[in-house]
Amino acid sequence: MGPVCILNPSAGRGTAGRKWKRLREGLKRQGYDVETLVTTGPGDAARLTGQVISQGAKVIIAGGGDGTAGQIAGAAAWSGAAVVLAPLGTGNDLAKGLGIPLNRTLWVKRFPTLVYRKIDIGMVNGQPFVNQTGVGFDARVARKANLGIGPFTGSLAYLASVVSCLRDLNPSEVEIRVEEFTLQLKILLAAFANSRYVGGGLNLVPAAVPDDGVLNLVIIEEVSAAELLKSFPLIFSGRHVDHPAVSHWRGKSFTLNCGKPEYIHIDGEIQKADRLEISVKPRCLNMLVPPESLKRLKAIKKLEPAT
Repeated sequence: MGPVCILNPSAGRGTAGRKWKRLREGLKRQGYDVETLVTTGPGDAARLTGQVISQGAKVIIAGGGDGTAGQIAGAAAWSGAAVVLAPLGTGNDLAKGLGIPLNRTLWVKRFPTLVYRKIDIGMVNGQPFVNQTGVGFDARVARKANLGIGPFTGSLAYLASVVSCLRDLNPSEVEIRVEEFTLQLKILLAAFANSRYVGGGLNLVPAAVPDDGVLNLVIIEEVSAAELLKSFPLIFSGRHVDHPAVSHWRGKSFTLNCGKPEYIHIDGEIQKADRLEISVKPRCLNMLVPPESLKRLKAIKKLEPAT
């Protein structure tokens, strides 16, 4: 059985179908005959992935954004089948973290050179994620960006949503357990990451490496809107982690209690929850990626109790 694409036509504000048609034509010119299955509702990506794996599929192309990739990854983990990202969404942050080309011509050209790598997946309240999950300001911004804000897409949509959400920062009082440490904090956001980027390329968790067997947590404590706006450009380079309101942790399991339902995002998909149980499943997912994509990063800070 040849490669199968699970396509979310709603991804990229409805442009994914048109973009995938061009990628598929390019693959066909290289000798790859790719079957396409189209999702029509919530849960379809995971269901269709399980279906084609049971039929013998060995390579599954995730045609969509990070949310689609997360569903497919969860269904493909431990199966032996390999997942390839076709970055057709709005942010495509996991693709950026794995070095997957975003340019369509280059993506097709590089397809035959992809190599197998095993990566981790995260679990939050029993649901898989491959890029990031978070609570607080970034989830509210993701919700705003998903709903649409003018003509903007990718990082511009995220930035426009940041500006819109500055009017109501609404910090949250939370309890976070990082393995043996317990933190009581008033936070702007908490981001649990398997890979670095969020919001169309913002380097929110620069130490996150998707095959190191741990998750990285970046916490931004309460700051003023003016301070957030002044420091926000540092997120592009990852230098925001040196700000005194930012702390970085690494671990295999986390618990976060909000005390009341808050917006959370799971690979950019929005839900509400008052408690998060988060863990990592090491190296359980086969991915096809560029050979150079998984160079390990040095951790920015060692795991240590917050002060």
